[in-house]
Amino acid sequence: MKRCGTILTLAACLLVLAPFPVMAQAPRITDIKVSYAAPSFTYAAMFVATDKGLFRKHGVNPELIFAPGAQSVQAVASGDVQINTAAAIDLAAVRLAGADIVTVAALLETLGFMMVTRPEVGSVKELKGKTGGDLGPATALRMAGVMILESEGVAYTDVTYGPIGGFPVMLQALRAGRIDFTMIGSPWDVEANRMGLKVIADSAKLPLPKFMLLGVNVQRKYLAANRDVVVGFVKGLVEGVRYSLANREESKQIVGRWLKLTDPEVLESGYRYYVPIYKEYPEPTAEGIKSALDFMARFPRVYGVQAAGADPAAFMDLSVVEELGRQGFIRRR
Repeated sequence: MKRCGTILTLAACLLVLAPFPVMAQAPRITDIKVSYAAPSFTYAAMFVATDKGLFRKHGVNPELIFAPGAQSVQAVASGDVQINTAAAIDLAAVRLAGADIVTVAALLETLGFMMVTRPEVGSVKELKGKTGGDLGPATALRMAGVMILESEGVAYTDVTYGPIGGFPVMLQALRAGRIDFTMIGSPWDVEANRMGLKVIADSAKLPLPKFMLLGVNVQRKYLAANRDVVVGFVKGLVEGVRYSLANREESKQIVGRWLKLTDPEVLESGYRYYVPIYKEYPEPTAEGIKSALDFMARFPRVYGVQAAGADPAAFMDLSVVEELGRQGFIRRR
């Protein structure tokens, strides 16, 4: 009995002295503000990642704020937001004006917009001498329109641009005969078809250089001081791409809530146009920046900056994507 009691006492002591299991700590969540340049399906992965908690999984809680075009990048330069998601042409306009902002990831590198006319127009060539309308001259949308026109031998100076406005306004102006062509992004092609209008060309189907349509942009000093936050945001965005590709119907519904869209045909059109061309290895490329710089260099008065001779490499920081590659979080295909 004495031996048994001694053994029991020893066992009890060992239990007391044994270290308690350490509970896994939840990652610290950093609240940030993120601006985006358009209420569009191009941002599907970001909307999905937000709603599915994929950013929080990597320690980031973004508040998404819409600001049109270059204004969304300017919000980073002013410090009003910490991260921006926008196109190369918007990034370049702000950086060339003096802001030390760089792209750390690029999810879309296709200039994807459609030209719409009335049904009696047989080809883009017939638009010579006609009037167009769009969101304005200093936009990726205008660049896509010019690229389409020039692909068919119609020079920029062969057309005039009149009204400026959003997609629904321009489609109504086109149907009413106030303009002869406009540019839209999907899923507005569904509405154009329903109005009896005609999608006559698609810049995504032309043999154009790469163009960064969706990049992640930050101030260099913010990246240096908050690298873990930027890395976490990019990780969440990459997971948003993966989730969007793997869960089509749910992703369409999530994007629909953000864009206030419910029509199944509209949701399918937007998803089908943009989501399949997301890059799962989101490395920015010099070509994706250079195409924007080359276009801007042709119109210095429009953009108010000198883009000629600018080095695309100065607009990028590849270290975040390279870090994710070393971790095995992303892989080239």
